[in-house]
Amino acid sequence: MLKFKITCLFLVAIVAIFGVSAEESADGPEDARVHRHTREASAQDSADGPEDAGNSRGRVKDPEESDSETRIIGGEKAADGEFPHQVSLRIKNRNNVWQHFCGGTIIAERWVLTAAHCTEPYKQYIDRMRAVVGTNKLDSGGDQYELEKIIEHEEYNKSSLIFDIGVIKVKKDIQFDEKVKKISLPSSNTPAGVEA
Repeated sequence: MLKFKITCLFLVAIVAIFGVSAEESADGPEDARVHRHTREASAQDSADGPEDAGNSRGRVKDPEESDSETRIIGGEKAADGEFPHQVSLRIKNRNNVWQHFCGGTIIAERWVLTAAHCTEPYKQYIDRMRAVVGTNKLDSGGDQYELEKIIEHEEYNKSSLIFDIGVIKVKKDIQFDEKVKKISLPSSNTPAGVEA
């Protein structure tokens, strides 16, 4: 049943995961970072853990690098609380700094929907990962929740990215308010053959 529900939520996840806006650099370069995760990221990790999350080269993007590399093209600055279902997945690096490495969507009080390519390279470091809700900033604000477990789609293939979806269970119920809400899901399935 969980496999069916995860598959049904796939379209919602695509919009929610990749529709998260990045902050403009007016507040500093840390707010201009965007997720540029690749399959090679796990090769950058050593036995001690990830040096830096955030992109495939294991480092935070230099603000002097080209705008096309550090901005969401055609994106807009999100208003505070505009996307209350968004989640920032963060990991504590070797320097004890929490770094955003991927996004997710709140789907229930203890569940976050994300892409399997986000969790696969880091799942062995679950004790160093947090789900952060209630903020648009990638490095401050919001409430942190410890992760209890990560479930990737059983047919996920990291080479082809087929079934690139997973869920994360947090240890405590996420507290909802104006800036933190689960995403609204359809009450019925879309019939086959209907254009979305």
